[in-house]
Amino acid sequence: MIELLVVIALIGILMAIAQPMLTNSAAKTYEYQCASRLRQIGVAMNAYSQDYGSYPASVDGVDPLIQDRDVLTCPRTGRHYWYERPGENADRDTVIAACINPHGSRRALPHRSGLAYLTLSAGGNVAVVRR
Repeated sequence: MIELLVVIALIGILMAIAQPMLTNSAAKTYEYQCASRLRQIGVAMNAYSQDYGSYPASVDGVDPLIQDRDVLTCPRTGRHYWYERPGENADRDTVIAACINPHGSRRALPHRSGLAYLTLSAGGNVAVVRR
């Protein structure tokens, strides 16, 4: 009987040690999915701009170029990505899409334990932004 209690206690200790690692890996999975989706949107935006000479008015403008509509939403927040059409003189570092509106409210950020969000630049680069 005592051996069974010892085994149960050891399993409980091991689970307590492993739980933070599993939580961190789940959060990283969301971040990697979000970065991948933003890259796909960037590729579609660049293809659209090559075909039509400018970026689309909204993220939905690249819908025909993307087979899976889930790509247009952040996996962490479940909302459409924020998008701002770049101007004529925008450089490659201009932010055109993000998980949240970077100019909006101060709600909790979706990544890195509420400390960061991801952005897509006109050049197709995905970056982590910390507040």
